[in-house]
Amino acid sequence: MKKTILLAGMAAMGAAGNAALFSSGPGLGIPIPDDTYDGSLGSMASGTVAVSGMGTVTTDVNIHIRLDHTWVGDLVMKVKGPTGVVTTMFSRPGFAEPADDGTGCCGSSSDFIIANLQKFDNDGGFPSAEGIGGTGNPVPASTWTPDAGATGLPGLDAYDGTDPNGTWTIYVGDGAGGDIGTIDYLAVEVEAVPEPATLLALGAGLAALAARRRK
Repeated sequence: MKKTILLAGMAAMGAAGNAALFSSGPGLGIPIPDDTYDGSLGSMASGTVAVSGMGTVTTDVNIHIRLDHTWVGDLVMKVKGPTGVVTTMFSRPGFAEPADDGTGCCGSSSDFIIANLQKFDNDGGFPSAEGIGGTGNPVPASTWTPDAGATGLPGLDAYDGTDPNGTWTIYVGDGAGGDIGTIDYLAVEVEAVPEPATLLALGAGLAALAARRRK
């Protein structure tokens, strides 16, 4: 009976998945070029985060960033996962863009500062990232629901059911002149089913524990 209970517990863990945070920085100091964004990933500053040892994404991928930049309405932030899927976290907050091409002016004049972590999460009912800049200056540490703006790209739910292992690239582009900044820290938070090897090791450990208890 004890063995049955232990194995049921292992199955529940496998179904729920496990969460891990993978990061790069702080201190990256990646400059965001002023007024170069034209809608393409190549026109954006970028940094990478390596993810390993995870199984298939279950319900959640969250993105964390620390950056400094004056006039957040200049900026667009995108993410590319290891499978090549590209998503948008925010796009020119406070500016109704006619197109995703970096033209036009102007969005929110609030500023990002490195001290205030910004997190993007599709699943918690958080305020839309279109509202970045409307909660104070500088933008306080906050959690946002991604907003595609004019990019037309999906949010973080697009990574559900995918393999998260590999290189994640996080991009920030500047679509208007006169304001500059840097990327200091990046992180990818993944909730995924444990890899098969992890489940096998857990099962072996639980079986051994059950055997000891039977003695």
